[in-house]
Amino acid sequence: PDLPHPVAGAASPAPVTGDGRLLVLAGDDGTRLHLNGPHHPGFQREILAYDPALCAWSVVGEAPFSRATVPTAFWRGQWIVPSGERIPGVRSPEVWALGVEP
Repeated sequence: PDLPHPVAGAASPAPVTGDGRLLVLAGDDGTRLHLNGPHHPGFQREILAYDPALCAWSVVGEAPFSRATVPTAFWRGQWIVPSGERIPGVRSPEVWALGVEP
Protein backbone atom coordinates (compact mmCIF):
# COMPACT_ATOMS: atom_id res chain seq x y z
CA PRO A 1 0.00 0.00 0.00
CA ASP A 2 0.95 3.64 -0.42
CA LEU A 3 2.62 5.54 2.39
CA PRO A 4 0.17 7.45 4.61
CA HIS A 5 1.70 10.70 3.30
CA PRO A 6 4.60 11.75 1.05
CA VAL A 7 8.14 11.27 2.34
CA ALA A 8 11.20 12.28 0.33
CA GLY A 9 14.85 11.92 1.26
CA ALA A 10 14.23 9.62 4.25
CA ALA A 11 17.12 7.63 5.70
CA SER A 12 18.21 5.05 3.15
CA PRO A 13 18.42 2.14 2.97
CA ALA A 14 15.40 1.84 5.23
CA PRO A 15 16.27 0.19 8.55
CA VAL A 16 14.64 -3.19 9.12
CA THR A 17 13.51 -4.50 12.50
CA GLY A 18 14.17 -8.03 13.71
CA ASP A 19 10.62 -9.03 12.78
CA GLY A 20 10.96 -7.71 9.23
CA ARG A 21 9.22 -4.32 9.43
CA LEU A 22 10.70 -1.56 7.24
CA LEU A 23 11.21 1.79 8.98
CA VAL A 24 10.92 5.16 7.26
CA LEU A 25 12.87 7.61 9.42
CA ALA A 26 12.33 11.35 9.17
CA GLY A 27 12.59 12.79 5.63
CA ASP A 28 10.72 15.64 3.99
CA ASP A 29 6.95 15.45 3.79
CA GLY A 30 6.68 18.68 1.76
CA THR A 31 4.57 20.57 4.30
CA ARG A 32 7.36 23.06 5.04
CA LEU A 33 8.35 23.70 1.44
CA HIS A 34 7.53 27.41 1.69
CA LEU A 35 9.99 27.86 4.60
CA ASN A 36 13.71 28.26 4.07
CA GLY A 37 16.87 29.29 5.86
CA PRO A 38 16.56 29.98 9.58
CA HIS A 39 12.74 29.93 9.31
CA HIS A 40 12.71 26.20 8.54
CA PRO A 41 12.06 24.22 11.77
CA GLY A 42 13.60 21.01 10.42
CA PHE A 43 12.17 17.94 8.77
CA GLN A 44 9.58 15.63 10.28
CA ARG A 45 10.61 13.19 13.03
CA GLU A 46 7.82 10.67 12.57
CA ILE A 47 8.82 7.02 12.18
CA LEU A 48 6.62 4.99 9.87
CA ALA A 49 6.75 1.20 9.83
CA TYR A 50 5.63 -1.09 7.03
CA ASP A 51 4.63 -4.54 8.20
CA PRO A 52 4.78 -6.98 5.26
CA ALA A 53 2.81 -9.62 7.18
CA LEU A 54 -0.13 -7.21 7.58
CA CYS A 55 0.53 -5.30 4.35
CA ALA A 56 0.00 -2.09 6.35
CA TRP A 57 1.73 1.12 7.48
CA SER A 58 1.66 2.52 11.01
CA VAL A 59 3.29 5.31 13.00
CA VAL A 60 5.59 3.70 15.57
CA GLY A 61 7.24 6.69 17.17
CA GLU A 62 9.38 9.74 16.68
CA ALA A 63 13.07 9.88 15.78
CA PRO A 64 15.37 11.85 18.09
CA PHE A 65 16.60 13.70 15.00
CA SER A 66 15.17 15.44 11.99
CA ARG A 67 17.11 14.56 8.82
CA ALA A 68 16.71 14.27 5.08
CA THR A 69 19.02 12.96 2.36
CA VAL A 70 20.89 10.77 4.82
CA PRO A 71 22.47 7.35 4.37
CA THR A 72 22.24 4.48 6.84
CA ALA A 73 24.42 1.46 7.55
CA PHE A 74 23.84 -1.56 9.76
CA TRP A 75 26.86 -1.91 12.03
CA ARG A 76 27.35 -3.92 15.23
CA GLY A 77 23.65 -4.53 15.74
CA GLN A 78 22.58 -0.91 15.24
CA TRP A 79 21.53 1.31 12.37
CA ILE A 80 24.00 4.18 11.94
CA VAL A 81 22.66 7.49 10.59
CA PRO A 82 25.60 9.81 9.78
CA SER A 83 25.16 13.46 8.90
CA GLY A 84 22.18 14.35 6.67
CA GLU A 85 20.42 17.66 6.20
CA ARG A 86 18.88 19.07 9.37
CA ILE A 87 17.21 21.81 7.30
CA PRO A 88 17.32 22.23 3.51
CA GLY A 89 20.92 22.73 2.37
CA VAL A 90 22.45 22.54 5.87
CA ARG A 91 24.21 19.29 6.74
CA SER A 92 24.66 18.07 10.29
CA PRO A 93 27.95 16.73 11.72
CA GLU A 94 26.01 14.44 14.08
CA VAL A 95 26.07 10.65 13.87
CA TRP A 96 23.18 8.68 15.40
CA ALA A 97 23.07 4.99 16.30
CA LEU A 98 19.61 3.45 16.48
CA GLY A 99 18.92 0.09 18.05
CA VAL A 100 15.79 -1.56 16.68
CA GLU A 101 13.85 -4.17 18.59
CA PRO A 102 11.67 -6.84 17.07
